[in-house]
Amino acid sequence: MISLLLLSHGSFADGIKHSLNRFYGESDKIDACSLLNEDDPKQFCDRILQIYRLNQPFEGMLILCDLEEGITVDCAADVAKRYGDVRVVTGLNLKMALEACRLRETLDLNTLSRKISDAAIASIHVLP
Repeated sequence: MISLLLLSHGSFADGIKHSLNRFYGESDKIDACSLLNEDDPKQFCDRILQIYRLNQPFEGMLILCDLEEGITVDCAADVAKRYGDVRVVTGLNLKMALEACRLRETLDLNTLSRKISDAAIASIHVLP
């Protein structure tokens, strides 16, 4: 199974994980890591590495980050550079996370990354 890690500035990632629990119940290998104002960036990166190690064994880790720039994605990119079984997708939203949960047992890591990115884009609508 592919492990899922949600990263955000502030408690957004924790909120997304809480919402996922409403749809799927408590699930294995789904973690959230929130960067709070008082957090040290180095310690935040260390927490991500610890989550990576604690989730072994897995068929890869998909990291969903809130923004395409900043500490969260910098730390995620560092983990992805160190380990070949990590992919990072930015623009975290609930639709993306739901799709990741739904598909993570049936798709490989690269296909899953592309599918959830497409699903997130397709979920954006402007209503009158």
